[in-house]
Amino acid sequence: MYIVGISRTPSGKGYWLTDTDGSVYAFGDATYYGSMAGQLLNKPIVGIAASPGKNGYWLTAADGGVFTLGTLQFYGSKGGEPLNKPVVGIVATPSGAGYWLTAGDGGVFTFGDAPFLGSLPDLRLNKPVVGIAASPTGNGYWLAAGDGGVFSFGDAGFFGSKGGEPLNKPVVGIAVTPTGRGYWLAAGDGGVFSFGDAAFYGSIVGEPFSSTIVGIAATRSGKGYWLAAADGRVYCYGDAVFYGNAITTGNEETTCIILCRFRNNDGSLTEKVADYMFYHDVFLGRHVGGSLRDYYDDVTHGHINITGLVIGWLDIGHTIAEHNAMHYWEQRAQAFNWGIEAARKTKINIDNFKRQVVIINQESDWGGVSNGKSVLLTHTNKNDWSHSRMAHEFGHALGLNEAYNTTGTTDTAYFDNYCIMSYATRGFRFVLPFMNINMEAGPALNGVYVNQLGGIPAGRLQLVPAVGAATTIMLAPLGHSDIPGALLIKIPPSSRRTNTYWVELHDVSKWDWGLRRPTIVIHETRPGDSRSYALETGRQGLESPEDPAIITPDGSVGIRFEKQIGQNVMVRIWELGPDKTKELRITYIDFDPPGDEVANERVVIRNDHPTTVSLKNWILHDSANHPLSNPWTYVFGNVSISPGQDISVWTGQGIDDEHNLYWGLNHAVWNNQGGDKAVLLDNAGKIITTFSYL
Repeated sequence: MYIVGISRTPSGKGYWLTDTDGSVYAFGDATYYGSMAGQLLNKPIVGIAASPGKNGYWLTAADGGVFTLGTLQFYGSKGGEPLNKPVVGIVATPSGAGYWLTAGDGGVFTFGDAPFLGSLPDLRLNKPVVGIAASPTGNGYWLAAGDGGVFSFGDAGFFGSKGGEPLNKPVVGIAVTPTGRGYWLAAGDGGVFSFGDAAFYGSIVGEPFSSTIVGIAATRSGKGYWLAAADGRVYCYGDAVFYGNAITTGNEETTCIILCRFRNNDGSLTEKVADYMFYHDVFLGRHVGGSLRDYYDDVTHGHINITGLVIGWLDIGHTIAEHNAMHYWEQRAQAFNWGIEAARKTKINIDNFKRQVVIINQESDWGGVSNGKSVLLTHTNKNDWSHSRMAHEFGHALGLNEAYNTTGTTDTAYFDNYCIMSYATRGFRFVLPFMNINMEAGPALNGVYVNQLGGIPAGRLQLVPAVGAATTIMLAPLGHSDIPGALLIKIPPSSRRTNTYWVELHDVSKWDWGLRRPTIVIHETRPGDSRSYALETGRQGLESPEDPAIITPDGSVGIRFEKQIGQNVMVRIWELGPDKTKELRITYIDFDPPGDEVANERVVIRNDHPTTVSLKNWILHDSANHPLSNPWTYVFGNVSISPGQDISVWTGQGIDDEHNLYWGLNHAVWNNQGGDKAVLLDNAGKIITTFSYL
C-alpha cells in the first residue's frame, strides 16, 4: 500500500484516501463507492477528487485515465493519448460537473465545465508540478511545484511561494482556504507553509516520523487541515478531526477467493452472479463499511488483516448434473476441489495464500473444508449475499470452531447468540447496507475466540487470581479498545475447578448492533478443547445491580454486575467457599494485627449467595473461653451485603459504611493464644457459618 491522495467530504466530517492500486479508504461520513483495486491499470493511480455535493469521486492515473465511482458522470480523460509528462493530480470544479488534470510539466487538461485558463508546458520548471487546487469560483486554479513554486491562473491570486528557498523535502501538495485568498503547501517531511489568509496550525516537523507526506486537504472552515502519509497515517491540525487512518499493522491473512461457474448440460457456461469488484470489495475492501476485512480488523482490534486476490469467474469444468449427483459433505468437498483445480490452470500459485475460498454459482452443501485453511461458499443471487455467513465460514478458515452453549449438563452447538461462530442457528444480526444491497450481518466474535486469534490488545486481558479471588474490575465493551478498562476477564483453573471462565461485555454497537441490550456474557473453556461454551445462566443485563449474581456451573465462582459508568461496567468476581454452600461465610479473622490491637482487630464476612442478604438483627459472637450464655456479641443493624461483597466487623470504634462496621469496644475480642471461634447467626438464631483458628 502506498497512499497517494486525500480528499475531504463535502460536509468536512470525513475524508477518503486512495493508493497506487486504486484502493479507496473511507473515514468519518465518507461513503465508500467502490475502487479500482484488483483492476488492470496501465499506470498507477495518482490522485482522488470528491464531487462537491454529489455521491462519488474520481480517481486519476499517471497516464491520464479517469475512473468514475459512485453516481458521478464521466467527462473524459487523457487515457490512451500521448503525454509529455505523467499526470500528477486532479481537482473537481465547484459544481461537480467537471474536473481538471495536471501533469508534471505543468500541462492542464479540462473536462466537463472546467475552463482552461492557462498552463506551463512552455515554461522551464526547476521542479515538476506536483498538485493542483481550484479557486472557490471555479474560474481559476493554482499549480504547485516540488520546489515550492506556485503558479496562479484565472481569478486565482498569487499570495507567495517557497520557490527559490531551500527545502528539507520537496513540496507534494496544495490546499486552498474557503475564501480563495490563501493556500497551504505541504512538503514530504510534513512541513506546512501558509500564504495569504491561510493560518499556520502546525506541522510534523520535529515529531517522530518515518513515512512521507503525500497530500494535504483543508477543513471546510479553513481553520485546519489534514496531512496524509504514504503509509496510510493521517495527521490533524487546527479544527481537523481524526476519523481514522489506513495503516495496517495486523497479522496478514493472505486469501485467494476463487469464483467458479458450472457448465450447463449442453456445455455452455452458467451465468455470473455478480461482477468481480463485488467480491473484491466484500472480502478485501479496506475501511469500506462492511467488508470481511473490515469485520476481522474490527473484532480483533487490528490484529487480523485480510489481504489477497480474487480470481474468476472460472470455468469449473463440470456440469450442474455432475454436481447434483453428490450430496452433503461429499458435494462440498468435491466442488471445492474442482474450484482449486480450475484456479491452478490460471498459473496463479494459490498455494502461496494462507487461506482459500471457493465460491460457486449453484446451490450446494457449503461450509468449512479444511479447518484453519479453506471454505466453500455458494452465491446464486447477488441480493442474497450474507455477511454473517461469510464471516462465520471464514472464522473456520482462521481455525475457529463452532460456538457452543452449555447448561452445565448439556452442550449445544451453534447456540451462542453473542458469537458469529453460532451463525447456523443463533446470533443477534442486523441489516447492513453495502454495495447497494441489504445483507444480514453480525454478531461479533465472543471474547474466547478473539483471544484465540490474538485480538485482545496487550494489557487488556485481566487475569483474576485462581485462588481466593475477590475483586472488582472495570470492563469495557469487547469491541471497543478505544474505551479504557479490561476487554476480557479470565478466571483460570484451580485445584477446585478444571475449567476456565471468561467474562466479557457486549454493547449495542459496531458488529453487535443487532443486540437487544448491553449484556455481560460468561463463557467457559475446557482442558484439551478449543471450543467456547456460553453459560446458559451466564448472561446478565445492566438493568439493575440487584439482579442475582451468576454462579458458575461448578459452583466455584460468582460474577455480579455492580454498576454502569458510561459505556463501562463494574463487575465483582469472587471465589466461593470450599463447601460451595452459596451462603454467607467468615473468610478471615485478623486476631493479632500489628499496631493497636483493638483498633485493627477485625472479622471479614463474605456473601456467597447470588442475591443481596439483609443482616438486620444477625449476630456475630466469639466462643472460646467465654460461656455460651455470655459471649462477646455484635448485633447487626439495618445492613445488607451484596453478592460477593466483603464486610469487615472491626472490634474498635469508627464510623460505619457499606464495607466496614464497628463494634465500638475498648478491648480485644479474638484470642491471640489458644485460638478462638467466630459464629455468625441469622435473625432466627440459626448458625449460618463458623470460623475457627488455633
